[in-house]
Amino acid sequence: MKTFFRKTLLVVILSVMPSVIWAIRVNGISYAIVGNTAEVSYAGDGHYRGNVIIPEEIEYDSKTYKVTSIGDKAFYKCTGLTAISIPNSVTRIGTDAFYHCAGLTEITFPSSLEYIGNYAFSLCTGLTSITIPNSVTYIGNRAFASCSGVKTLEFNAENCNTCGGHNKNNYSVIDYAFPTSISTVKIGNNVTTIPDYFLYNNRSITNVDIKLY
Repeated sequence: MKTFFRKTLLVVILSVMPSVIWAIRVNGISYAIVGNTAEVSYAGDGHYRGNVIIPEEIEYDSKTYKVTSIGDKAFYKCTGLTAISIPNSVTRIGTDAFYHCAGLTEITFPSSLEYIGNYAFSLCTGLTSITIPNSVTYIGNRAFASCSGVKTLEFNAENCNTCGGHNKNNYSVIDYAFPTSISTVKIGNNVTTIPDYFLYNNRSITNVDIKLY
């Protein structure tokens, strides 16, 4: 009776899990197909170079899939990546997604983006400014840490309640989200709450512009 229950439960779980197809390649970009959506996936350290344009949809095996996520380590250590175009279909950027993309000089986030993972843009030293759109609700630990070229942060996220935070293993250490090089901060007029440890330990700030209109 117990064995039958376990087998039945396993069949039920497997039947509701979305199908996953890994490492397909469409126009030079690697994807994983998860259910009815596509995620840009890891293709190898330093795989991408130059300007990469991510489409809103891809076709595979005569089916169309919306690209909704940039997966963990998708562009990991792609130091030759100089520009990235992210479509409005993307809601999530995963852990280490653009880690150490030192050649990336500009990033424009889509208005659909909700989640920026831990270390997502760490060591992107070519970036000079960051604009966080209204739609973002989560910014992970050290998401933009060591982006030493960033001087300006424009923060428009109305409902962002997590922005770095305490290290769970050592409460004397703060896992901040943004680099300490920022000197100018612009807060959008839609923002009602500044997240905890928003610019923790940043001693470079000389100008704060809070829009009240």
